[in-house]
Amino acid sequence: MAIEMGRPAVFLFWIIFLWSRSVLLLGAESAILVSFEGTSLSGIYIYEGDSASVTKTSPYNFTSFGSSNVQIRSMDVNVANGSIYFFERISRCIYRLHSGNVQNVHCGISSSLFTSIAYDWVSGNMYWTDGFFNWIAVQPAGATDKSMFRVIIQDDIENPSALAVDAVAGYAFWFDISQSGYRIERSLLDGTFRTPIITTSLLNVNDIEIDVAERRLYWTDEWRYSIETSLYDGTDRKVLYKQLNAKFRSITVDTNHVCATLYDEQWWNCYSKSTGSFHFYRSSEFDLTDLVIITMYKEDLKPPVTNGCSTLGCEHFCVNLRPNGKCMCKEGYTLDTDGLHCTENHPLYSKAFVMSNSTNICMLSFRAVTGYNDPLRCVGNVVQGCQLLTVDTSNKLIYYVDTTSNFIREYNTATDTSRQITTAYAVSGMVFDWTDGNLYWSESTTGKVKYVTIATLAAKELVDASSPPSHLTIDPHTRTLFWVEGTSGYEMKIVSMSLASNGKSVILTQPSPAYIKDIFFDVSSDRLYFVQYSTLTSIQRNGSGIDYVYRNLPLGVDKLIIYKRYAIWSITISSNLNSLSVQAKSPQTINLTNSIGVITGLTVYDNSLQRQTKGPCSHLNGGCEQLCMTGVSGTAVCACSYGLHLQPDEKSCTSVPQSSNFLLVIDFVHGKLFQISTTDAQITALDINAVERPIDAMLDPETSFVFWSEINDGTIRKSTLNGSDSETIYKPTGFDSYVDALVMDHSSGILYYAVSGEAGTNSPGNVGVFKPTTGLAKTLVESLNNIEDLDLYPSKGLMFFTHQDQDNTFVNIVRASMNGMSSNVIIALDSNDFLTNLAIDYTTDRLYWSSLYGDVEWSSLSGSGRTKFNTPFKRIRSIDIAGDFIYLTSERKQKVVKMNIQSETEVEFMADNADLGFLLNVHVYPGQAQPVSFVCANNNGGCSTFCLPSSSPSSSYCACQDDTDLKSDDPYTCQGVTRCPSAISNGRLKDPCTRNAADVCTFQCDSGYTSTVASDTLTCGQDGQWNQNIQLICQVESTTAATTKDNDQQTMVYVGAGLAGLVILSVTIVTIVCVVVKRRRRLSSLTGRRSEPNVYYTPNQQASHQQEILASGLSDQCIDNIAYSSQVKRASCHTMALPTPPYSVKPDPTYDSIPANQNYYSDPVPPYESSTPPIQHGPSVRSDTLTTSVKSEESEYITLVP
Repeated sequence: MAIEMGRPAVFLFWIIFLWSRSVLLLGAESAILVSFEGTSLSGIYIYEGDSASVTKTSPYNFTSFGSSNVQIRSMDVNVANGSIYFFERISRCIYRLHSGNVQNVHCGISSSLFTSIAYDWVSGNMYWTDGFFNWIAVQPAGATDKSMFRVIIQDDIENPSALAVDAVAGYAFWFDISQSGYRIERSLLDGTFRTPIITTSLLNVNDIEIDVAERRLYWTDEWRYSIETSLYDGTDRKVLYKQLNAKFRSITVDTNHVCATLYDEQWWNCYSKSTGSFHFYRSSEFDLTDLVIITMYKEDLKPPVTNGCSTLGCEHFCVNLRPNGKCMCKEGYTLDTDGLHCTENHPLYSKAFVMSNSTNICMLSFRAVTGYNDPLRCVGNVVQGCQLLTVDTSNKLIYYVDTTSNFIREYNTATDTSRQITTAYAVSGMVFDWTDGNLYWSESTTGKVKYVTIATLAAKELVDASSPPSHLTIDPHTRTLFWVEGTSGYEMKIVSMSLASNGKSVILTQPSPAYIKDIFFDVSSDRLYFVQYSTLTSIQRNGSGIDYVYRNLPLGVDKLIIYKRYAIWSITISSNLNSLSVQAKSPQTINLTNSIGVITGLTVYDNSLQRQTKGPCSHLNGGCEQLCMTGVSGTAVCACSYGLHLQPDEKSCTSVPQSSNFLLVIDFVHGKLFQISTTDAQITALDINAVERPIDAMLDPETSFVFWSEINDGTIRKSTLNGSDSETIYKPTGFDSYVDALVMDHSSGILYYAVSGEAGTNSPGNVGVFKPTTGLAKTLVESLNNIEDLDLYPSKGLMFFTHQDQDNTFVNIVRASMNGMSSNVIIALDSNDFLTNLAIDYTTDRLYWSSLYGDVEWSSLSGSGRTKFNTPFKRIRSIDIAGDFIYLTSERKQKVVKMNIQSETEVEFMADNADLGFLLNVHVYPGQAQPVSFVCANNNGGCSTFCLPSSSPSSSYCACQDDTDLKSDDPYTCQGVTRCPSAISNGRLKDPCTRNAADVCTFQCDSGYTSTVASDTLTCGQDGQWNQNIQLICQVESTTAATTKDNDQQTMVYVGAGLAGLVILSVTIVTIVCVVVKRRRRLSSLTGRRSEPNVYYTPNQQASHQQEILASGLSDQCIDNIAYSSQVKRASCHTMALPTPPYSVKPDPTYDSIPANQNYYSDPVPPYESSTPPIQHGPSVRSDTLTTSVKSEESEYITLVP
């Protein structure tokens, strides 16, 4: 929008409502003030009362605005007289509301979300942070001179916010988000004696409030979901209250309570300062508006204090330092030696944009980019042919090109004098290096870049460019000069040159047709900005890290500068200056037509940008890997985030992983995996850079790999404990799906995972298995809803998972076989509860679970005997069991709690730790030994891909990845897998062997046979064939008969033996033919189709009652009942109704029955053909008995008897 010169950019009309109750003054009683935004009801409202109670049911509306788009983003109260101060983001002004009058305190503040105000009620000064100008400033609140302000902190600060002042102690506190680390800092009220007080475990502090009486800070951290507190020096830090997804916003402090607003909510809550317990909440009367800021007025909050400024007699203003005040000067002035008076540095602005037309050089205050225009100030002398500007702020000098005389000239703003520097022709770019005192320029006609030393006026050629150079800019701190080579419309390049070594390189090439209009190196962000056609772009000094800042610039951009978080540019033959917040992406135009005309030169004037050296942390984070702070000596001091340790180089951070006896804990909000020693509670953060926002994690003790799931991209990742080898190994297919739970079956090392999602959507929940060694995955149960956790009992072939009914009626715990079949709801919780975690006590066969609104409970594995486990707190997030102890995490605790599982009492383990965030899951190592499936633990059950334990301890299922079936002639092997044969003629494989390519296996010949090869090992080839002929390697043993008789007798013996053998062979052949014919006739009556094989049931040794259970279709409930009592009648199990789950087991085509007496390592015979109607088979079963069971269409087992 166009802004008229000299007028504030205030487009809102203020209407003050004085209610019939008369003008309300805050000085008479306690009150809570809140601001609302979002509707025509936006404004500031007052609730009479305090944090103990609100005495009036309806609030008074002090203010209303002519627009519903009102954003009051910070507010404070003068406890001395009840005046209200607030910052309104749209108008970018601080206002004072008192006795029914609204006064403008200060305008020209950025509309940053980080802007915050704080009022010093003793000295009457207003402090504010500016998130786009990156500074903290102060001004007398009652000053009529609106330029009566001073920036007190502007170095090593990037996004200051959440400002608070203690007018009694004389401190200012604020939060800063910077590349060198997040921190809460403290200084005196004049900005001196600055020190960080909290530097770890901060994420996004929205508001800070002080308790003067207790000398404590209170703050809200939106991303830690917490309200926290500490002493003024940062010690005794505590988490007062936290709740996952509770995004606390603004905070105020009362005598005994703190009250806070939350994002996107219509109420505020109050909590006890001593215990953190919830006290009360007050809901807004306006459903369509959000509460933003809350503050409080109360006489009790105003302690007696002496104003040290009252007798000083400062010329400009005074800040309240203890025990005496201190005089301060406004921007552009310096305090005299008497400590009272101020002297002007020069008549122009101290922080400004310098611009020129052909005959004038003028300055425009930096506040113009916010929409507030101070008067334009121009130099006294008239210049000629002025073009291209650069400045030396420390000496108050402006350099420009005089095109009428082909000279570069210097103008002194302090003395209002000028002088000639050097001759220059066709100057196409110019920049001043304030670190070495050299002025550099380029000439388009000669193709040269030259420089002149200002102290001696000696000029010299620097380089002869390969094509016309233009648009010079410099990074003086790294001694690097940049310029553009080429002509618009053709190929153009950005070139960098080291002024230390004279090394030159092309850092960016724009192919033809290129239109690079101007370049500017910003020392604040260490980035090079340039305009290419209509796009504002930034890159790192080496050309990497390209960022397209803004793509819709007007055509014809001519000159570009960057100041703090703003881009400012002019357009060819235009009278307008344009600005853009590079964060908010909000462009605006400042019309200068009547003041300066066509702009021929543009640069920045701010002495804080032209330091001889930058802050120690400004360049490359001071060399620190993580946190960087400026030490007392002015050098960089490195530090590490919580759980990591500074290394001997005093720059890098890492940790030494604990090897045993630890808890593996997820800190969700900080994106860390912690190890907590179970012996002394020492905490180690795993140094794994790939961890971002973990949901669940587990350790494989066999490989020492840690596996975790990420909510950011839904993936499963794995890493070594030291972070040296990290990779993403699995990603679910749903659009917004993520893996919510992980557990390993230690029988075979496969991962079971639960994908969170909603049934009936494009991203439903499901349970599946994943093989880390191959990257293959299989879905077992699909169409689930909001799964929270998963656990396994491999020796029993059982898995348990949570699931919510689609109609949100119940939250269920489901038990199923580990192949996904036989699902059964065993526990149903109310829909208003939130089930968080599962754990199995393998020693007692108990299933434990936790919930947010209930307690920890347990039951038998069948869901019977449901019992409450008493805990001293609620909102439990995770549980795990080891020995006689259960470990728990809770939203209400800053630690892991250890309890005796028998006595249900807490055991002393660790203290609350404010550096910990939300601990979502806890796992003990070594914990309980998981009872494994011995079949799957031995040679993967003979399966090529997945071995899934079954309910029988000596059987399991073979399965393949999704969309892949088992081979029809090898029910252990998935299609596409090449394996060597398992059958050896007259022998067998001696030890477990997967028979994959390159495997070396030991074999043994049968009794009466001997090996014909030298070695007893076989090597499987890439073609799926052994390196020896397995039909010939075992031959009949050869013997030497005693020859005591003559040749005739011997011959007769041989002939007789041959005839006898022939008779036996004939009988054997006839017998085999009969058996085969009989078996085929039997099986033809039980005709089954050949299904597409996917799951195969491996051999088992079942007790007789287990066979009958499978054969008669008993539910898992019935199996458990039989296990507990042999007196239960099996007939009762036949009539039990199987519950219909509210989800679906993924339909798997399965392999038909195999003759049960087939050798485990032999190749199976093909399934029998049949032309009769098929049976819908379940998992195929192999057994060493003659009874084989498969699942029928009625979800019951039928028995096939050969």
